[in-house]
Amino acid sequence: MTRPRHTTLHIALFTLLILSACASQRPAPSSGDSAIPDPAAAEQLAVQAGRLLDSEPAKAEAMLQEAVRLDPACGVAYNNLGVIAMNRPSSSAAPDLFAAAEYFQAAGRLMPGRPDPRMNLGLVMERAGRLDDALAAYASAVDASPNHVPSLQALTSLEFRLDRTTTRTIEHLKAISLHSPDPAWRDWAKDKLLRQVGTPATPGR
Repeated sequence: MTRPRHTTLHIALFTLLILSACASQRPAPSSGDSAIPDPAAAEQLAVQAGRLLDSEPAKAEAMLQEAVRLDPACGVAYNNLGVIAMNRPSSSAAPDLFAAAEYFQAAGRLMPGRPDPRMNLGLVMERAGRLDDALAAYASAVDASPNHVPSLQALTSLEFRLDRTTTRTIEHLKAISLHSPDPAWRDWAKDKLLRQVGTPATPGR
């Protein structure tokens, strides 16, 4: 069976929820600050850039950099800058995994309750061959949001690849088999459950 592919998440797709969270994480400026953050303008730029991530990544990157300048605590902007750095098209500059990791780490610090930057960091680490770090990042994403299906999929898949399943693996497989929107992932989880415990996952069991 072909293992389903998981892709980097674009936090901008959840703009309203995350922008308000971004603003709530902004530290108060100190008396020595030379510029006062402008979160409203940063949020507007982040929204606009989110619509351009796929079609005009260079323009989106410039807008996100400006959003960070306007509000250094805009976690959404940091996350989506990481998405751009990680997924540059082959006709452009090579992916910058180091920069992507730094952006995702910054986004994770600014949005401690969001799993997305942590899962994205795991994807960077996995692409770089740092599988232990990837496993830790995926586990951190699940800790931040235990019901976040993409993070459960990423974590559980890598655990099986490394033969490092845990006592939580069966519960994660059940959640994937019941709640993943992707039929390929649901089938993958059901197959793993049959191999692990001999019974398929069904609602209410």
